Amino acid sequence: MLVQNLFGTIFEKDHPFHKEMGHIFRREPAEYRPAFDLESEISDDIRNSMIHELFEKFVSNFMALAETGESILEYANQNPDQLFLLPAVREALESCKNA
Repeated sequence: MLVQNLFGTIFEKDHPFHKEMGHIFRREPAEYRPAFDLESEISDDIRNSMIHELFEKFVSNFMALAETGESILEYANQNPDQLFLLPAVREALESCKNA
């Protein structure tokens, strides 16, 4: 996940995101991992359903929690096993909070 305006970077819709390293790292919840394991023997229908559910139930909720730098820091502090912030990212978010 990239944070808008962190380190002074503004991301436009046509930005080549595939060239960026994310600011925030969060793995999918364990119950959705089989959907991304292409060696698992689940059907394509089940895989598609799991991925759809992941976005509907998890990603949209996580994005709502991560609306501001302050909410990202709060979530990371309360859930250190779920959300990893690089030290420079944590420092930049804390600086924004204290500004």
